[in-house]
Amino acid sequence: MWGKLANIILLILMLTAILLHTTLIAVAQMPREETLMFARGRTTIRWNEYSGSFSPQNILYLPLFLEGESYGRRGFVPVVARGFEWVDAYTVRVYIRSEAVWSDGRSITADDVITTIRLGLFAKRGPGSGCTSEVLEGMRKIDDKTVEFKMNRTSYERGAIGYIQFVGCWITLRVYPKHIFEAINASGQITTWRNTDITKMVTSGPYKVISIDEAAGYIYFERIDTWWGRVVFGLPRPKYLIVWMAEDTPRVTAIRRGDTDWDGNGGMQDIYNYFKEGVYTWDVTKPPYYRLGNGNYMPFNMRSKVVGILGDQYDDARRAVRLAMLYAFPWDDHIDKALQKAGVKSSMAWIPDEPPFNKYINRTLCKITWGNEECVLSTDLTKAKQILDQAGVIDRNGDGIRELPDGTPLKITYLVRSGAAVREIVAQLFIENLKSLGFDIDYRVMALSSIQSLIQSGAGWDIVDTSETITINWATPWSTYYDRLHSLQIPFSNYAWYKNTEMEKWIGLLGSPFEEERLYAASKVQELLYRDIPYIVYSRSGGGAWYQIRYDRWIGWPNASNPWWWPVASFSDASYPLLFGLASRVKGERPVVPWWTKPIEQGGLLIPVETLWDQISQILRPRPTPTIVPTTVSTTTSVTTHVTTPKPTLTTIPTTTPETTTIISLTTAPETTRIMQTVTYTLRSIAEKLVTQTSVFTQTLITREVNWVITIILAIILLAVGSAIGYIIKK
Repeated sequence: MWGKLANIILLILMLTAILLHTTLIAVAQMPREETLMFARGRTTIRWNEYSGSFSPQNILYLPLFLEGESYGRRGFVPVVARGFEWVDAYTVRVYIRSEAVWSDGRSITADDVITTIRLGLFAKRGPGSGCTSEVLEGMRKIDDKTVEFKMNRTSYERGAIGYIQFVGCWITLRVYPKHIFEAINASGQITTWRNTDITKMVTSGPYKVISIDEAAGYIYFERIDTWWGRVVFGLPRPKYLIVWMAEDTPRVTAIRRGDTDWDGNGGMQDIYNYFKEGVYTWDVTKPPYYRLGNGNYMPFNMRSKVVGILGDQYDDARRAVRLAMLYAFPWDDHIDKALQKAGVKSSMAWIPDEPPFNKYINRTLCKITWGNEECVLSTDLTKAKQILDQAGVIDRNGDGIRELPDGTPLKITYLVRSGAAVREIVAQLFIENLKSLGFDIDYRVMALSSIQSLIQSGAGWDIVDTSETITINWATPWSTYYDRLHSLQIPFSNYAWYKNTEMEKWIGLLGSPFEEERLYAASKVQELLYRDIPYIVYSRSGGGAWYQIRYDRWIGWPNASNPWWWPVASFSDASYPLLFGLASRVKGERPVVPWWTKPIEQGGLLIPVETLWDQISQILRPRPTPTIVPTTVSTTTSVTTHVTTPKPTLTTIPTTTPETTTIISLTTAPETTRIMQTVTYTLRSIAEKLVTQTSVFTQTLITREVNWVITIILAIILLAVGSAIGYIIKK
């Protein structure tokens, strides 16, 4: 008996060793010219967003529609879905591609979509978590490839939600396999399970994970050449992917040496200094070189006794503290010294001052509140001192530190994420100004996980910089303000713990399909934002747009002269299409812009955001005439309830055949000639001076030689040892 058991144990060990060695061999066989290696910041590896966030997700798990921008048009590319249809003003049907299957061969169905949402509601995060009962009255399976969503009409008619919340519930939903995730949920692990067992992963994307080295921060992927999406989208060009997670400094070294091909590193603000080394970015001709990202922000802790809103007689003094800190912020210095001029000051309205967003900035209100129509600030320590003095925040005991009127010392706990060199420079500049005004600063550099724990507790801090940015997407300005200011987002994205029912009313109106109402609501939000000052939104730099690339091995990268896709940061899930537009420079290939990334008017699949709004406004008949009050005054307005037509509306767009229409998007790829259409690809003069030296990536797993002899010998030895042990035990 014991002999048989020993043999079994040794056999298991032998098979495990062979499997491990085989995995290492698979990794070792990645030819560098077929491998795209890119980097991102260090984080916990997981492919289950119900247990926490992580990217890249889209490599393995695809959304119904992918949000992005192509040639200046923002919109949605149908991925797992082939299109959608408005049944009536409150009901939409989403059609799943007939080709779409999971990696185990099972079809991707309406059941998967419905289960994804139900799990999100249970976990209160991840895909589907925004589809609350206030937003979604119900959802149902029409057939295996059709799912129907019905908006909560009662919530809409009383102004609690708008079409943005309803559309946002499903349009970019990442779909998970019901038959896998439902079983995990049944075991009680859905909020803790990381989904990192590569032998059990069931995915929908064009790559599979072949190895994970979590200690070193490496993930290795191999393309699935039989991927279902190849008949629609083609295959991504790199055969292999390596994702490396590390801090900023070693990543800078790696891309300068040519070890990595692509990064989104916030530690390369002075990107122009690296052009001569073969490292480039979005625009190599003029500052800030990076395409501007979203505004970096620092929340004030609204539960703090020093800077918060506590509902007592000292709120005005604490508001004065926040306002003084706003004027003490190193607005110009941080652009010059921390960002190396690779950025601009953010608008106090938080919204990018560029089309299509800047129409929502109330210029008159900016001038009245901040003294200029650009809605930006400059450091003014004299004004900051006056604000504190007038509010009675003065040094009462002569120790050099000011106190609030209730005697609370003006001591600020200031947290900054470790490994973020730029944020640390910003902090030093800011602290110098604050100390000159009589602040006592408790400055701490901490791991992001530790900071997040404190944020979620609402205690132990007054102001914090996590390096995160304001939300800007298709739903801006609603999403911009909702994520950071609505109480439902505490503490997930409303880090400030800010609560204001009046603010939430106007944020709700931002979900209106009618632009006049959105413009008015945006002005009302900005009035309250300027009054309460729950955040400092300070600069638009690379931020979510950090983008470093090399042309040694791969060409075809989107850039300012050929903006075929955006976003492009290596840590962004929405940069997924880049994998399809690259070509091998080593093999002399010519890059091809993926036809499906282009807007529908250019023959692609991208549905412009404007088209979506037009569809919704056409459904709502007759169109109401809202009472609009001049945006610079505080007079209230009543919002007319929308009356709908009972007639269903089918949204269609022309296909390649004029007399034929199809639901919102093409169901299959166009003819081969379209898939293969190319664009003239010209690198700017500076980018043509490529570094031709060969870069060798020195990770052990990559350079290890394949040796089946060792594997066989190892197996024989283990088998012999097992037999010997079994013989001895028998004796």
